[in-house]
Amino acid sequence: ISACERELLLTRGVLCAMCTAAGVREVRTLLTILLADANARDEPPADGILLNFLHVAVLATERGSLALFNHACAVYKPALQRDPALQRYTQIVSQKCFTTEWGAS
Repeated sequence: ISACERELLLTRGVLCAMCTAAGVREVRTLLTILLADANARDEPPADGILLNFLHVAVLATERGSLALFNHACAVYKPALQRDPALQRYTQIVSQKCFTTEWGAS
């Protein structure tokens, strides 16, 4: 598996977790584990564009900042357009993760 494919799969996995019932801590833990398994940096700047996006996206959810999440989606839009699933996931995340219920765990 190439580095680009690995990065795409990691991004899909974390965004998918953000779309489920996982809370903020669970998503942060998942991101940390996946990055460690991929021998990627656990802090920005990461080894790939999508991994940098994930750092900002998770940070935005931790802070409850829809504005930061939307800004990250705009900045990383060319990279996110590589896969239509990423665009769908980011739409779901923006709807689900920035409600008062998400992140209570």
